Amino acid sequence: MPTHCPPGGLLCCGEAPGRDEDALGIGFAGRAGRKLNTILAEHGLLRERDFGVANACRCWPEGNRKPSPLEIANCRPLLMASIAEMRPSVILLVGGSAAVAVLDTKTPLFDLIQATPSIPITANGHPCIAVAMPHVSPLAWNRFAPNGERWSEIGKRQVVLAVSLSRKAPI
Repeated sequence: MPTHCPPGGLLCCGEAPGRDEDALGIGFAGRAGRKLNTILAEHGLLRERDFGVANACRCWPEGNRKPSPLEIANCRPLLMASIAEMRPSVILLVGGSAAVAVLDTKTPLFDLIQATPSIPITANGHPCIAVAMPHVSPLAWNRFAPNGERWSEIGKRQVVLAVSLSRKAPI
């Protein structure tokens, strides 16, 4: 379910398709996707023109549950191949499952963001920068991180970082 990403542009990677995405065959088509589109539009980025989307898992987990570690591991080679093919300069990792899949880590999302706001990676030989952020679902966005800060504030800060890095990247 990956979509076009402008070479050298921004790729948003989420957890897995939800019911809306599965039915439409388009990533980030549901409520969380609309929220992400709005946040990026605030920075002048429009979907399909300025950024692409992908998911850590290609299939909708039955019951809209979080993908299992095995499902993430099984889908990781497809995701990394998609990243290499799309050639983004920056990958915005939307939520913990996306961070686990792309970074191949078990580090909790908050700890990851605090330790390294942006992370150089290589996806099947393609170098790029990963920026993790909290998931944009309203439930997650309105909660508090372990340090007492709202996840929404951390997310906004990470989006600004990802957009800034993508604009500075050579194409």
